[in-house]
Amino acid sequence: MTLSQSIPNNVWPLQQKDVKKAMAVEGSSDHCLIPNITVKIVKSCPTTEKEWNKAAAMKNCSAYANMCKGTYMYHCLPDTHNNKLVEVCAEEEFIHLGSCAEFSSSALKIISNYKTNCSVFPNNPCPISYSSTTAFKYPGCFELKKSRNETQTTPLNTSSKVIDQTRLYHQNSAFYIHNVMSALKGTLCSLFLLLTYKIISLC
Repeated sequence: MTLSQSIPNNVWPLQQKDVKKAMAVEGSSDHCLIPNITVKIVKSCPTTEKEWNKAAAMKNCSAYANMCKGTYMYHCLPDTHNNKLVEVCAEEEFIHLGSCAEFSSSALKIISNYKTNCSVFPNNPCPISYSSTTAFKYPGCFELKKSRNETQTTPLNTSSKVIDQTRLYHQNSAFYIHNVMSALKGTLCSLFLLLTYKIISLC
C-alpha cells in the first residue's frame, strides 16, 4: 500500500500521521514498524477482560489494518529493554513453557520471557501455553522484578508477604526456643534443689 492510497475511515485524526509513516516504511522495508510506532509507556496494564477491551478500543489498533501483512492487536505488557509497561499494537503470539509475555522493542514483536515462570504464581497462575492477547489474566507478570540472571517466580506484591511471613516465623521460633530454655532451666534448678535437700537429709 502506498501513501497515495486512502486512509481508512476509522483512523482517528491523531493517528493519521503515524499511519502515513507506517505506510511509507512498509513500502521501503521488509519489517513492519507499526509496533514501534504505536508503542507507548503506561503506568499499569488492564487486569480484567473488560478493562483490556476498553483499552483496546482506545488504542484502536484496527486503524492499522492492511497497512502491513498480518493482524495487529492491542497488547499491554512489560518491555524487555526499558523495564516498563507498554501498550502496543502487535501480532498475537503464543507464549510457551509457562513464561510471561513481553514486548521486544528490538524484534518489534511479542516474545516469551523464559527467565520467568508464571505457572507457579500463587494467584492466577498461567497455563503452559496461552495467547499473548490474554495476558491480562496473569497480572503477576506485570509486577515482576526484571532480571536476566535468575528465574522470576514471585510477583512483587506477594514477595513482600513472603518476607513478612518468614520474619514472623523466625520471631515465633525464637520466642518458642526461649520459652523452652526457660522451662528447662527451671526444671534443672528444681532438680538441683531436690538433690541438695536429699544430700543434707542423708547427712
